[in-house]
Amino acid sequence: MPNTFKITPEYKSTLTINLRKCGTYLGPNNTQWKEFMCQNLGATEGIDPFSPEAGNHGAKYQWGAQTGESGRYISQADDQNNSGTISGWDSTPKPGGSWSDTSKTANDPCPSGYRVPTIAQWQAVRANNTNIERVGSWANDGNYTTALYFRNSSNIRTLMLPATGYRYYADGSLGNRGIVGYYWSSSVAISSAATLNFASSSVNASAYPHTMGHSVRCVAE
Repeated sequence: MPNTFKITPEYKSTLTINLRKCGTYLGPNNTQWKEFMCQNLGATEGIDPFSPEAGNHGAKYQWGAQTGESGRYISQADDQNNSGTISGWDSTPKPGGSWSDTSKTANDPCPSGYRVPTIAQWQAVRANNTNIERVGSWANDGNYTTALYFRNSSNIRTLMLPATGYRYYADGSLGNRGIVGYYWSSSVAISSAATLNFASSSVNASAYPHTMGHSVRCVAE
């Protein structure tokens, strides 16, 4: 059988195992490779992180929130079971500094070794990774199969961002799943916080109210 791993006594073999990491370049001409987590926070572990499916959508967070924080977080399961308003959705922003550009805070929901990206990092992703692939309809509200891929110079997919939609800042209601994607940064303005966001023909860095519910994709520290 082809590709069968076999051990033969008294024979030495070299086994090469490729552990795929996800990321993009933050510098021009394929420089400053930066690792990102392969899935959104709260996504289903163990599935193919490059497959556009419901299990890769993950949870949604208000800016500055911790995982599970009441009124400011919705799990993947709850997000996919309830497209309406969320009882107790908090419309008061978290204090400035809840997430930070300069250092990882106690509120940062990313696991050890990772943090919420700064908007400068997201802007570098946008500027230096122009080989972009889009899959899905980008018009059918509520679908899970729309996503954006960044590809490297060898045309290999290195990062997938599902079009997860958002939760509305005032009441937590779902909007535009399968049409747009919004990914928080740690960066804030006076009354808003910065995101990487994309649609069928655009990839932008824009600011939105802190109490919007957006996806989080962690970057290596």
